[in-house]
Parts: sequence; structure tokens; C-alpha cells
Amino acid sequence: NGMIVQLHNHEAVAVIAARYPQLTIVGSHLNPQVLPLLVEHENVFIDISGLHGGLVRQSLVEAEKLFGTDRLLFGTDYPGYDAQPFIGI
Repeated sequence: NGMIVQLHNHEAVAVIAARYPQLTIVGSHLNPQVLPLLVEHENVFIDISGLHGGLVRQSLVEAEKLFGTDRLLFGTDYPGYDAQPFIGI
């Protein structure tokens, strides 16, 4: 139906992405353990917000290597996190 679903990145997102390849999924946060499971699913985009996006070194660099810039979406989880670490990368 052309809808976009936002889910927190978890192993189950890879199962959903494979089962529904026409569904666009935005996976929230750069969960380093889950990203390798999602990269093969072209219908999955990653929101860089949260702990790993700006506060864990190299996670954004690694996500860019896996997904490229076209599949990464800017997010900060503000006011949950200070936006400065995301800007200073």
C-alpha cells in the first residue's frame, strides 16, 4: 500500500524485510550486531539516531560502508540525546 514502517533494529526486522520486499522499512538506530543482517535487504533504510549513531565511535563510518549514503537517514533522537555528537562527526 506504499506505506513506510519504522521499527527498532532487531534480528526480526531482517525476517520481515525478506518476507515483504515491497515494504519500505526504516530501522531505527545503528545497532552494530543487527546491521549486517539488514544490509542485503534493499527495502531497509537506517535511521542513524540513538546511542550508536553519534555516541559510539566508528558506528556511523561502518554503517556508511555497509549501506552507502543513500540508505542512511539523519536522526538524533533529540531531546533524548544531545545533537552535538551527531553534528561533530
